[in-house]
Amino acid sequence: MVIEISYTAVCRNNHLFIFDGLSQDESQTGRRLHEDVTDFANSIGRDNYCTRYVVKSRVMLVAHLKAIEH
Repeated sequence: MVIEISYTAVCRNNHLFIFDGLSQDESQTGRRLHEDVTDFANSIGRDNYCTRYVVKSRVMLVAHLKAIEH
């Protein structure tokens, strides 16, 4: 007797934000994550699902968070 098991993943997030505070001489994991997520999201029809913010200071981080909140 063969039993088939299937699983359907459902993504219900509205948006993914990446706050990238790494300098240019560090491993660019934020940039690579953004590229990978964007490629996958586009392949399943979720255009503009992921946004990456480059953060160079605390003031920039707070500004980005306030912009997202509104």
